[in-house]
Amino acid sequence: MSDKLVAVKVIQGIGEPSSVYRKILRERTIWAFLNHPNILPFYGYTEDPTIGQFDNPFGALISPWCKGGDASKFMGEYGKALSLEGRTAFWKGVIDGIAYLHQHRPTIIHGDLKPGNVLIDDSGYPRLCDFGLAQIFFDEPGSGMTTTSEHTGTERYLAPGLVNEYTEGHPTAASDVYAVGCLGLEFIYLRKPYSHRKNNLRGIIYADIRKGVPPAANYVAPSSPVWELIKSCWKNPPESRRTASELARMLKETMSDNSDELGVTDSDSSAWAKRLKENGYWFGGGGEEAFLKTLMNRRKARAPIQGATSNSTDPWLSTTSSLSHPYKILFDSRELTHTLWGTNPNARRLTFAAHGSSGVTCLLFSHNRIISASDDRSIRVYNPRTGAIVHSLQGHSGGVCALAATKDTLVSGSSDRTVRVWDLVNGVCTHIFGGHKATVRCLTIVKPEMLKIEAKSSVDGVQIKKERWPKRTLIVTSSRDHTLRVWKLPKAHEPSSWLAAGDLFDSADHNPYHIHLLSGHTRAIRALAARGRTVVSGSYDHTVRVWDIITGLCCWIFSGHTQRVYSVLLDHMRNQVYSGSMESTIRIWDLVSGECVHVLTDHTSLVSLLGLSHSYLVSAAADSTIRVWDPSGGKLLHTLVGHIGTIPCFQHDEFKILGGSNGGITIWDIRDGTKIQDLLTGVDRVWQVVFDGRWCIAASSRHNSTFLDVWDFGHQVVGDDDEDWIGEGSIDGEEGDSEREEDVTETFIRGQYSATDMEIVI
Repeated sequence: MSDKLVAVKVIQGIGEPSSVYRKILRERTIWAFLNHPNILPFYGYTEDPTIGQFDNPFGALISPWCKGGDASKFMGEYGKALSLEGRTAFWKGVIDGIAYLHQHRPTIIHGDLKPGNVLIDDSGYPRLCDFGLAQIFFDEPGSGMTTTSEHTGTERYLAPGLVNEYTEGHPTAASDVYAVGCLGLEFIYLRKPYSHRKNNLRGIIYADIRKGVPPAANYVAPSSPVWELIKSCWKNPPESRRTASELARMLKETMSDNSDELGVTDSDSSAWAKRLKENGYWFGGGGEEAFLKTLMNRRKARAPIQGATSNSTDPWLSTTSSLSHPYKILFDSRELTHTLWGTNPNARRLTFAAHGSSGVTCLLFSHNRIISASDDRSIRVYNPRTGAIVHSLQGHSGGVCALAATKDTLVSGSSDRTVRVWDLVNGVCTHIFGGHKATVRCLTIVKPEMLKIEAKSSVDGVQIKKERWPKRTLIVTSSRDHTLRVWKLPKAHEPSSWLAAGDLFDSADHNPYHIHLLSGHTRAIRALAARGRTVVSGSYDHTVRVWDIITGLCCWIFSGHTQRVYSVLLDHMRNQVYSGSMESTIRIWDLVSGECVHVLTDHTSLVSLLGLSHSYLVSAAADSTIRVWDPSGGKLLHTLVGHIGTIPCFQHDEFKILGGSNGGITIWDIRDGTKIQDLLTGVDRVWQVVFDGRWCIAASSRHNSTFLDVWDFGHQVVGDDDEDWIGEGSIDGEEGDSEREEDVTETFIRGQYSATDMEIVI
């Protein structure tokens, strides 16, 4: 043990020496036989009288040194940075430790359960300490050891039976369970018991306990299984409380049944959710929950807490106690987006040349990277603050037509018929996939998420079940060769040796990452959308097809368009597909029945672009207009007139639309359809425009040269911290590393369509 730090607990006993020795021996004996992940291990005992500040005739107990400190210190500093799931698991560790003590023979009653007697080991696990002292020493009032008497116990965690004015109370299993509930309140909801009392001056907390005032006085958490378990710990009479073993079993079942929604709410969640709703910033559809989950994933990645590794010698060092609740971050970010985006007089603008005189075919902003692709065959990665080129990705022998990114991985498709996978950290191509016979026109990355599926059974009727699809991150590509292909996105630990060469470009037969070839369209595929296990494709053959990404089978063929289909969207929340066509119509299709439920006919020319947010469907057409629709009923809400010529690009959120056309970029208010301002003017052509959070990036041509313009609307308003103003463009759970797929959000799907070809002709 010479290479380990240890904790030495010096016993300052008062009383008859022989009695103190006898009780120390008993504690040592019991502690030495305890072995549980949530019990602090016992290393040994020393009788060296020189240990401690004063001569010590009773020796000292030796245990591991826990650099995380006790739970009071730990939760005060890092509680808000832990996810609700993490805090609930933390509480479960304490319950498991108490259940172990209570099941021990002889039974061990802790007697002084409080955050100060829960230590955090180097792996982030809670470890109970100072257990058994009440049972071992309670019959020696002057021993100086920890007891649960009214005068020496910790008042906030005492059961009513321990503060009786007329009889001496002794700790019991039921009083331990009462304290367990107090710790649940403090760990999960970050509220101390009797938090309405600053201290116990004049015995005011004791008075509350005797009157039956619960530890969660003046606080009501939203109803949930976990909250009900906590409240059950405070039932009276004590015999009506559940045992620690019952609590452990019930909490385990709750966590298992609701692993991604524990039914608990942070003490700040309700308040910030209410404020979001009161200000019109709560949009629903799972977006807020996805934001919370992704932000917690980011925090965990920056500061690993439990069961993770860290490069730091101190696993707590990189965590800060100043982290705000994710819903507060969301509120601040949406308020900044609503009030300052596009109007900040101190916004910083940076302009720099890009791709010579070639057009920009694709533009992304992902993880503080600007990524642009061009028909000059190159892909470039820029620093948004300086405009410096971080990487120039060379390798395609044709123009780059499609890009998609997730965290540090980029996927590209080209007119050279290949798909390439790039490492954005090192700026290198790791994989080349061949197989398509013509230009790879579209591609998308499909990440795993939990789907709530309505399953119909003749025996059980309609049941809702949760399934995770896909099981790992996938790539879907479509081509002018009339086909789609499904590929596994390579993980970091998987071989990067699949670098096709020569004739291998024409085949995917031996590619270990290739999963399906989806055939059925008879003309080029122009549009693609995918999520969960559903893929939607729109083709020049006038049809829209729906595919099962797992089986590779076509589920629906939507026929009704009379000309080429140029755009498609998949709306999992409403179980709908939207498609735009050259004949100037937009069709809305029901994924359950396969029927076309609405035909939107207000455009007068090719509908080339579609966009979807929670509240709005937006379309852009060659008639120089952008139109805003209600995605549920297809009602036209606004027609935005003012663009010149075809609209090649737009992006929108719940507040605004940015539309680009010949001459510049215009910002529109999506809620009332009014023009806010012209963001960019004096250009010959706008190629692409994207925004996320504080950032906006546009690619345009002027005087036969191509430029990128970058606006930082957070300049001189917020700092440079990642959480000062978070964009929601990449809130899709991508923060999990490639070795550990992350759930994104939950989606409800009504019914299941058949995995066979079914043609609906309108």
